Amino acid sequence: MRTHWFMPEPGHAGYACYPVAYGRYIDPEHGEHRPHGIREYNLHLVFSGQGKVRTDQGNVRLTAGQGFLYAPGQAQQYHANPSDPWDIRWIHLQAHDLERLLRLRNPDKVWLFSFSGEDRFEDLHEQLCQLGAGYESVLEPKLSAVLYELLAELARNSESIEGTSLLSHQDTIRSTADYIRRQCTQPLSLAEMAETAGYSVYYFNRMFKSIMGVPPGRYLLDCRILVAKRMLADSELSVKQIASQCGFTHSSYFIRMFRTYIGMTPQQFRLLYSPGSGGVRGT
Repeated sequence: MRTHWFMPEPGHAGYACYPVAYGRYIDPEHGEHRPHGIREYNLHLVFSGQGKVRTDQGNVRLTAGQGFLYAPGQAQQYHANPSDPWDIRWIHLQAHDLERLLRLRNPDKVWLFSFSGEDRFEDLHEQLCQLGAGYESVLEPKLSAVLYELLAELARNSESIEGTSLLSHQDTIRSTADYIRRQCTQPLSLAEMAETAGYSVYYFNRMFKSIMGVPPGRYLLDCRILVAKRMLADSELSVKQIASQCGFTHSSYFIRMFRTYIGMTPQQFRLLYSPGSGGVRGT
C-alpha cells in the first residue's frame, strides 16, 4: 500500500513549517538511495514492521515507535524489511530552525529517534491527509499548524536512539510536574516530590531536570510565581497575604524571587494591571 499527497507551493513564505509531500507506505519494496538527498526535510515515523537506515556506523534496525529525519541535501539510504515491511508515515517538509525545535545535536547527520504516544502522531498525520484530500489554498495555515503541532509533539515525546532511557520516564515526570503545579501553594519538599514520582531524591532531581529543563525546586518556584501573578492582577490582597497563600514562608523572600525572575517587584507588576494610572493597592 502506498498513499501520497503533494501540496502546491504555499502562497505565504512566512510559515514556520509546511508539508510539501506526505503519505503512508506498507510496502516490502519500500527503500531509497539518494546520494544527494532532497530539497526538503524527510521525516519517517515507524508504526510497525522492521527496516534499516544506513548511518556512518553501518545499518541501524528500526521498528515500531522509532523514526528518522534527514535534513535537506543529506545523503539518504534506507529500506524496509521485505518479509516484515514498515508501516510508515512520512513527510517531506520545509521548516525554519527545525534543529533548535528538535534539539538536534548533530544536524549534519541523520537523526534516529524513539517516540512515544503513537496514537497522537497517527491522528495528526491523518489530519494532514484529510486536509490534503480537500485541499484549497485557504487551508494553508491549517496545514502549517497541524504540521507544527506534530513537530512540537515530536520535540516533547522523542529521544535520540542513544538516549532512549529518558523516554520511559517522561510520562511519570510530566505527571509529577502536573501534580506539583496543582499543589504548588502547599508546602512541598523535594523528598515529597520524589516520593510522588516513585524515585529516589537524587534520581528524581536528575530525571526531572533532563525532561522538564529545570530542577524541580525551580519548577515549583515558577508555579508559585505564576499563581502570584494572577492574584496580584485579580485580587485586592496585600503582597504579604499573596506570598503566604502562594506557599512562601516569608514575604521578603517572595519579593526577592519575584524581582529576580520577573524583573520587577510584585507591586510594580500589580500596577501594570491596575485600572487607571494611579491604582496602587496597599501592601
